[in-house]
Amino acid sequence: MKIIILFLSLCFHLYCFCQTNFINDSVAILGADNTLMLREIFPDINLHEIPYSAVLYNVNSGMVEKTVPGLNINHVDVSNNLNILSALGNEVEKDSNGHIKIRRPGHEGLLILSCDLRILSSIDSVTAYSWDNNKESIVYIKGYRLQEKPMFVSTGVYILNVKDNKSEKIGDFGFDVSWQIYDNNIYIKDTNGVFVYDTKLRTLTKTEYWGIYFSADGIFYLNPAYEGAGIDIYKTQSNEIVKIDNLDSKNPSFFKWIGKDELIIGDVILEKKIIKISNRKIQKTFSGKIFGYNSRTVEIYVYKDKRFFKELADSKIEKFKYPSE
Repeated sequence: MKIIILFLSLCFHLYCFCQTNFINDSVAILGADNTLMLREIFPDINLHEIPYSAVLYNVNSGMVEKTVPGLNINHVDVSNNLNILSALGNEVEKDSNGHIKIRRPGHEGLLILSCDLRILSSIDSVTAYSWDNNKESIVYIKGYRLQEKPMFVSTGVYILNVKDNKSEKIGDFGFDVSWQIYDNNIYIKDTNGVFVYDTKLRTLTKTEYWGIYFSADGIFYLNPAYEGAGIDIYKTQSNEIVKIDNLDSKNPSFFKWIGKDELIIGDVILEKKIIKISNRKIQKTFSGKIFGYNSRTVEIYVYKDKRFFKELADSKIEKFKYPSE
């Protein structure tokens, strides 16, 4: 058991987690990390209650196909291979005084759900997770806050075989984790550095890397600031920092690798750029909150709230393919 002093680490994934949250070509799952959009869809619902509902939203028709009150989820990621989805969150309900309370214990749990949002299984006190390349297994970190102070107690890193619902412990420490595409290994971020779990040799060793988020080709990786905003980009082989002209890497609060070595970077709600790191060139500039990515159609969906974009008469959804055809 290890205590880690981190003020914002448990909130960090709200800014970088942009995975596949479409169950088909048109229906997206919206959870607590899409409160702005939910507030637009349900203008008559009390703002305090909006984050505590999960929604199946059809982006083509603009209609809500299903709402599950009390299902408080975020960090949604769909496994098309298994036809299920994962999320961090919990179930909530109102007490006799009308206050919302957690229905089950645990700081924040890993939920495995069907595509119609029924909970199939859950693991309490999970704070971070990542799917393998085939979307059949999940690596996750268990831990909890210590008496609501800026302290995080890690109780272990585990691999879950989703099909048989069995977990295997692979480490004792860490506060962030990522199962990487380019080598199919697991990278764990800890206050003592970055560790890699070799999924073939089943060994855990310390690395010289600063971060755990690698490009799909493995040539670059980045290290986000876990306390505040900003990122640093490195070359994997040499560990040299990569500098990009006209990019203030200390201010971005959102990032996501996409394609081979392209990086989406910018503000969570406002302007973002897609940069090809190998040649340092900007491929696209756009604005709005990314609320979904459809791996089936390689489309990115962006929500623009009229309260942040004053030039808009109404809030709207935009989409674009990347890579474009």
